Amino acid sequence: MVEFSASTLTSAIAAMQPAVAVSAPALLALGFIIGIVLVVVGLLAQKNRDRRAHLMAAGVLLLGIMSIVTPLLWYAYPAFLTGLAIVTAGELVLLTLLAVVGGLLIAYGIQLAWTRQ
Repeated sequence: MVEFSASTLTSAIAAMQPAVAVSAPALLALGFIIGIVLVVVGLLAQKNRDRRAHLMAAGVLLLGIMSIVTPLLWYAYPAFLTGLAIVTAGELVLLTLLAVVGGLLIAYGIQLAWTRQ
């Protein structure tokens, strides 16, 4: 019988995976770019209304999610590194406004997806 411990399993998985470093700002920018491309392609799809609604809904949903995730990660990363996050009242208001805008975009994307059916 072969026994596996958590450390041997973790080291075996780490040995199989190649080491790739991707920066978080690059991934966040990629999310925004993909969302914008989906919205633009959806706007350009004039003939096929079903495809247009599907692309627009996906793009707007992604932009809404990214507009919430980006500022939260911006403030959560230093807190993760140091264990302390200093947020002023103005920054808190800005985070709240960005979360509201993101929520409105997500709601609009869901509404686009529901009207497509």
